[in-house]
Amino acid sequence: MQHHHHHHQQQQQQHHHHHHQHQQHQQQQQQQQQHQHQQQLMQHHHHHHQQQQQQHHHHHHQQHQQQQQQQQQQQQQHHQQQHQHQQQQQQQQQQQQQQQQEQQQQQKFIPKTATARGAAATAAAAAAAAEVLAAAEVLAAAAAAAAAAATATRKER
Repeated sequence: MQHHHHHHQQQQQQHHHHHHQHQQHQQQQQQQQQHQHQQQLMQHHHHHHQQQQQQHHHHHHQQHQQQQQQQQQQQQQHHQQQHQHQQQQQQQQQQQQQQQQEQQQQQKFIPKTATARGAAATAAAAAAAAEVLAAAEVLAAAAAAAAAAATATRKER
């Protein structure tokens, strides 16, 4: 394991992954989650400077695990919009439709004990997730999702 010796290398590696994640959130996420968790446990011993970057990077992880929904959602979305602005311009409407659908699906799984605040947090996380999803891969699916979401929205009202 390099973590003992290569301070500079680790630093670059982290930083590189960090930027990667914005654009290829889903594909990268699966590999990185295990990979990064291992590294963080080990590195966190030796690399003080690294802590800052890990913190920042870990940030983006958590949105996927839906742990710190309320805090993460705002920052995550802010980053996402900057990095994927071009794609968002042409997908803005489809994304909004898809976010509605995601929120409706998410809310079905909320336990009855959940507070309104919890529901809002879940919906916010779903919206952020929908954004990542739409920007990353759903060009064709977004159209179908938009139609389905529109139908679902009409039924609910």
